[in-house]
This record gives sequence, structure tokens and C-alpha cells, in this order.
Amino acid sequence: ANEMYFLIHGKVEVLTKDMEVVAVLTPENAGFFGESALLLDHVHRNVNIRSVRFTSLFRLKKKDFKTTLSKYPHLNEIVAKERQKKLSQLVQAQKLSRFFKKSIDIQRSAS
Repeated sequence: ANEMYFLIHGKVEVLTKDMEVVAVLTPENAGFFGESALLLDHVHRNVNIRSVRFTSLFRLKKKDFKTTLSKYPHLNEIVAKERQKKLSQLVQAQKLSRFFKKSIDIQRSAS
């Protein structure tokens, strides 16, 4: 993974590897994804993205990101903070998903 994407128009869902929706991104709510690939070396994608409707994206390659950071170093902190927030949401959603699956399994076994 060596690029990130900026959502210009439309809406996308962020899905876990189990294809559970954990977030919905629009241009108005931090509409970018793939930033881990630019901030960290040797990163594999940890979520899937699915377009909900017609979507327009800008793609930023890692080498271009590094060039931009050399001119505007404060951007690294902004992107890193947003990445951390998204990771926290993903972890929380996965915990909730496991909890609900266990609850359903317990209810089924009690029946």
C-alpha cells in the first residue's frame, strides 16, 4: 500500500475484514482513507472501502506525500491524529461486534 485517497464527492463505507460497516465517510467528515500507508512503512490495508453511491476521489502517492510534508511538516501531525481517531473507532466497532455475536450465540444456546 503506497497511496491514500481523498473523497471529493460521494460517500463510502469503512468495513472490517469481516465486511462489517464501522464508519461512513463523506467529504465533510474527514473524507480520506489509506493514510496508514503513507505514515508507516510496510503497511497492509486493515480495512475495506465500499462506495455507497457515485464517488470521486483524489489519489495521493507516498512519494508525493513526502514531498508535501517537506514543505508543510505540520500536515503529518494532522493526518496522524486523524488516523489514530479512525483506529480507535475501528477497535471499538470490532469489540461491539464481538459482544453482539456472543450475545446472540448465548441466546440461541439457551433456546
